Amino acid sequence: MMHFSSSPLRVSLIGGGTDFRSFYEKHNGAVISFTIDKYVNVLVKDKFDRGIKLSYSVNEYPKSVNKIKHSLIKNIFKLYNIRNNIELISIADIHSKGTGLGSSSAFTLATISAINSFLNQKSIDKKKLAELACYIEIIKNKSPIGEQDQYSSCFGGFNFIDFKKKGLSVNKYKFNQDELKHIQKNLFLYNTGISRSANSILYLHKKKIKDKSDINYLKFLRDETYILNEKLSNKNFDYIPISINKSWELKQKFNYKTKNKSIDKLIKNGINSGASAAKLLGAGGGGFILFYVNSKKRKIFLQNMGKKNFLDFNFEDNGTKSRQL
Repeated sequence: MMHFSSSPLRVSLIGGGTDFRSFYEKHNGAVISFTIDKYVNVLVKDKFDRGIKLSYSVNEYPKSVNKIKHSLIKNIFKLYNIRNNIELISIADIHSKGTGLGSSSAFTLATISAINSFLNQKSIDKKKLAELACYIEIIKNKSPIGEQDQYSSCFGGFNFIDFKKKGLSVNKYKFNQDELKHIQKNLFLYNTGISRSANSILYLHKKKIKDKSDINYLKFLRDETYILNEKLSNKNFDYIPISINKSWELKQKFNYKTKNKSIDKLIKNGINSGASAAKLLGAGGGGFILFYVNSKKRKIFLQNMGKKNFLDFNFEDNGTKSRQL
């Protein structure tokens, strides 16, 4: 029997960076994001010779768990005390390196979910699954990241995630299909073609929080997220491009490493071609740019920016899913 799990990629509208525990435990944090119908898929099954085989962007045949090169897989296997007799295959709809779409957390969630099924354990509720993913990535893997990706991908949908010292909550917006279509038709995901490792950017982000350097920019970002949440709760969608621009402005002010000349040029071209808002997704440096374009400017925008550079997507509402095949 094969055990299959998938977890969606996410797009963060505003608030990324305030989801670091070192920040939100003192100042509170907030993120507004949505998931899209692009997934990281993980399949787990018994291996006929009782060894270990791992297939992702490369193939691994480690003699033991300690010899596994993929640190996330190694830590998950150790968490579940897996020693051998397993084959794991991961296939993603989009390459997983440096997209700014939360692919690492989606992979972690899908892997935990598939292995949990493989071991015939009871299904994990979404909150516990997201907590486990945070534990693996942040505590065991020592990744310098926040906690929005795990909860966004796990729960799925269009959410306001409220981070507080006493705990966090995932609050799904109650938009109808017409409202979702109205929002989606104005959003465009542009592939910069620049793949990057975000760790140096994130380490600086973490250090600046610790040193309380420029921390007010993160507080402003949190407050802007609260404002957008109020607007969306009242179905005021016209505020979305304002928030996207403010998010990008504050992100750059807090961490200068988020941008470079290539990104600046692409965003400038997009704005000059009719976009009313733009921001680079994820930690920065490369990956996908989110553009907001009104209907009247859409045709010229796509002509100037090149249709082939955009990712076709739909909103997704289910989050991490698993089944047996």
